[in-house]
Amino acid sequence: MISFAPRHRDSLQIRVLAPLLGVATAAALLVTAASWWFGQRSALLEMEERFASIESTVARSTFPLKSTVLESLSGLTKTQWVALDAEGNLVSATLPMDDQDIGQFKALRPLDSGWYPIRCEGARFMARAFRRVQSGYRVDGVASVAVLFPRSKVDAAARQAALFPLATGLSTIVVVCVGIWTILVGMIRRLNRLQKHVERIAQGDFDARLEDANNDELGRLSRAANVMAGQLDQLWQQVHAQQGEKLLHQISGGMAHQLRNTLTGARMAMELHQSSCPIGDQQDIDVAVDQIQQAENYIQRLLSLGAAGAGAPDAKPATITQCIDDLRSTHRPVAQHLRVKLIWDVRPETGDQWVSNGSSFCVAVSNLVLNAMQVASVVEIRVSSGRSDEQAEQCRVQVIDNGPGIDPVVADRLFEPFVTSKLEGMGLGLPLAQRCVDELGGQIDCRGRDDGTSGTIFEFFCAVKATKPK
Repeated sequence: MISFAPRHRDSLQIRVLAPLLGVATAAALLVTAASWWFGQRSALLEMEERFASIESTVARSTFPLKSTVLESLSGLTKTQWVALDAEGNLVSATLPMDDQDIGQFKALRPLDSGWYPIRCEGARFMARAFRRVQSGYRVDGVASVAVLFPRSKVDAAARQAALFPLATGLSTIVVVCVGIWTILVGMIRRLNRLQKHVERIAQGDFDARLEDANNDELGRLSRAANVMAGQLDQLWQQVHAQQGEKLLHQISGGMAHQLRNTLTGARMAMELHQSSCPIGDQQDIDVAVDQIQQAENYIQRLLSLGAAGAGAPDAKPATITQCIDDLRSTHRPVAQHLRVKLIWDVRPETGDQWVSNGSSFCVAVSNLVLNAMQVASVVEIRVSSGRSDEQAEQCRVQVIDNGPGIDPVVADRLFEPFVTSKLEGMGLGLPLAQRCVDELGGQIDCRGRDDGTSGTIFEFFCAVKATKPK
């Protein structure tokens, strides 16, 4: 059994969702990082504005910056303040500091425009200093002031700015992934049905059909698989038919050669015997010789059945009258033996018309009549003339019987070799008749009787000429 089971990592769901999830996550992280940077940038700009406002207010102030004043300013601005003298030594501060913490402020330059990171008592700050105007004349000894903004406020602003896009991005990823997963589950289910359908076709079940009413790519692919199954079924039947024809050629060739040799010997013996018989017996011997001659022609047609496009080697033109006379004389004793009533309805205008191969015409009609006599009590043969759609002269032959009709089991394959509903039949008569009609440039068909009664009508058309073909 053919198996197309995919490995887990080759699953369509994984192959679609994994890249999508990776791209969506990367995009969400990128947006989050950008929002973090913009949030941090906004917080720093706000700090810049607050520092500029503090600097413009305090730098030119005349009140002394004592510890109580610094505490008040710290409470109002939500910042920490550090007062330094001209040498950078600590004058006063709003938070406790040791010597190591104080040493950090010596690197501060009041004229610097950047922010300097400071860590005091385990807390992180962003520091910036400004110089007081006329600091040398102030009694408090404060030459510059450092303002410390809590770093946690900057980080909080950045987190606040990044939190919303991060939450939105992740929730969007979850919703999109769930939606795509749901869609993929439906697609995978349809693909699995299509896979099983193709596996059945691969195993030779050409009658399998997959119904998918959707008009998307999978629906069209399912309908294409159905069309492929139908075409494979037709091809399979053609291969079987070709094999049957090949086998038929091999079997019929061997049998026909033996029968033809036997009949030729019998005809020669009858002709020798005819020369020594009384004149009164000549007529009976003539009939016997004629019957043997027609049997030889039939065997010759059987020899050509298996060869594609092979024509009869003794193709001789004949008139419809000659053919019908031969057929009547041939089938009269058979009909009497089987107690079948034969009715010949031959239109007068067909008598002088010529067919390209009288032997093929006789074999085609003979096979149809013999088939009908085996299942019916009354067989009517109608022969008429007319014109085709191209206004060419045609002969129309109908063989009508009152038998049980065509078996539906073989109705679609009546003209294939070895197809028969008879227990003792070989299924060669109708293929031989069709081959003969094809050689005459005609078409053959069958149907039920037009009057609704039981029985069958076999009908074929063949080209005829008003004068003898060359």
